[in-house]
Amino acid sequence: MTSAETLVASVPTAFGADGRLDSQAVRELLRDLEPSVDAVLVAGSAGEFPALTDDERLLLFDLALDALGPERVLGHIGAPGLAQVRHLAEAAAGIGLRRFVCLTPYFLPVDGAAVLDWYTSVAGAIEEGELVVALQPERTGVTVTPGTAARLAAVEGVGGLSIGGTAAAQAPAYAAVLRPGQRLWSAEDTVLPQALVTGGQGIVSAAPAAFPTLFARLRAAVRDGSETAGLQHLLHEAIATVATLPGLHLALGLQSGHPWRSRMPGPVLPIGSREAIAGLLRRVDEATAGQPS
Repeated sequence: MTSAETLVASVPTAFGADGRLDSQAVRELLRDLEPSVDAVLVAGSAGEFPALTDDERLLLFDLALDALGPERVLGHIGAPGLAQVRHLAEAAAGIGLRRFVCLTPYFLPVDGAAVLDWYTSVAGAIEEGELVVALQPERTGVTVTPGTAARLAAVEGVGGLSIGGTAAAQAPAYAAVLRPGQRLWSAEDTVLPQALVTGGQGIVSAAPAAFPTLFARLRAAVRDGSETAGLQHLLHEAIATVATLPGLHLALGLQSGHPWRSRMPGPVLPIGSREAIAGLLRRVDEATAGQPS
């Protein structure tokens, strides 16, 4: 990992009109993301991982590795059962994945000791590379306290934390328990400017997948001291627009011409969303045209 790795795009999974994984659409998206982001997270929440088979996850890892290389790809291997997680870890390592993200156990309630046992076992299945612990308490029903996180940080092979929801609101407490060289990412897109200025946490978000040049331009503006107010206003609008899976997929479909269907359900978009998102995409193109990334 690099301390400059502040912008990680959580890559959505494209499905065709027939519900099958559209590998060409994913390949094209990865190609477009490569120059603008520091790394990608594959088969995460935005990638609809609960609706993917293990073989589909491995295909997505392979596509990302081909597009960005092993240093810039994080693959999510979380699953309800430990046997499946270990299988995914071992199979993914076999195709070259070296950076693994794993969500906490979910659905059934667990305590801190069970979470520690879980990640110790997952780390044991990864002979080389790093493991990032993903905390999403609202999605999993499992809360990991900063105290438990400190014990997780001591597990050999753990390279950092990814935090979302109420966990992200406690970012300073989680950052305080990490060891030298370990990394903290937030799922809160709007912390990017502050993270760049302070050298603090980066973000893991699906929004950069739809607006990579906007996020990259904001990153460049912060680093060179340029005015960012207009870009930040546009970024907040972009984040709100793709806050749901249907909105995200609509934006990607308008940009690529691929269907970008979903396997998992999402809220119905308001009337006029297509026109609104198309207009936003045009404004983003105008704001970032010819700008460095």
